[in-house]
Amino acid sequence: MTVLVTMSDHAPGIDHPTPVTGFRAAIAEYPGCGMEAIKGRYVSYSPILMMIASADEEVSPKRCEEFAQKARAAGSNLEPIVYPDAEHNFDDPGEAKQSKPANRRATADAMRRAEAFFDARLRR
Repeated sequence: MTVLVTMSDHAPGIDHPTPVTGFRAAIAEYPGCGMEAIKGRYVSYSPILMMIASADEEVSPKRCEEFAQKARAAGSNLEPIVYPDAEHNFDDPGEAKQSKPANRRATADAMRRAEAFFDARLRR
């Protein structure tokens, strides 16, 4: 959830946030999309890749999908990815999470996407 607040065009501590004055890109994994700081109008100043676990037991995947749709409609460059049957913290390397096929698939895909996302946006 910190990523979403930090990437907002009203980011705390950054006057006139842009990819030059703030961050050039960010990844938000299973964020808390219902917090007060991002309610209402939300526009990101840089691209965000948001990874959501459909079986998340800690944060609402539905709320995150709704947030992403609203943010995109307002002009955010936000790409939501929903991992079917994956759980909160799906990329925890421990046996408890990685013993579940959906979490393993989500972890592998998230790592691949993260590398490609940052490579495309941060390479000079």
